[in-house]
Amino acid sequence: IIVLCGHNQNAMEKVTIWSQRNPSFSLYILPFTNKMDRIIQISDAIVTRPGGRTSCEALHLGCPIIFNCIGGIMPQELLTVGYFKNRAISITISNPQQLASIIHTWISQPEVYLTIRNKVLLAKQQFKPEQIIKQVLNIYL
Repeated sequence: IIVLCGHNQNAMEKVTIWSQRNPSFSLYILPFTNKMDRIIQISDAIVTRPGGRTSCEALHLGCPIIFNCIGGIMPQELLTVGYFKNRAISITISNPQQLASIIHTWISQPEVYLTIRNKVLLAKQQFKPEQIIKQVLNIYL
């Protein structure tokens, strides 16, 4: 499991402590990086806030997304959540237990993971940034 903490030193310290207390999990804890595309390419899925940039990168690279909406969805994240939800190409969690359940399901029933992965790959083929921009402009204009 790769854990990206960005510039959040507090998060990095907490994850490091958790990792030390749970040695059965292999965690790679990383600070901010400009190489997100490479990390997404080697990932089976990503857990992220529903920001537009990371979500589009994941879609472009064919990587399933689990949106971390613990604590709610910010107004600027609503378009991203809606886009992915309408295409059934993401999962949204609102508590940590949901993440554990999803991972358990994907491991015990790989066909469930493959279903969402295939949907993402199909959506990737249909993903055209210029069309998304037009759709967003049509909403606000």
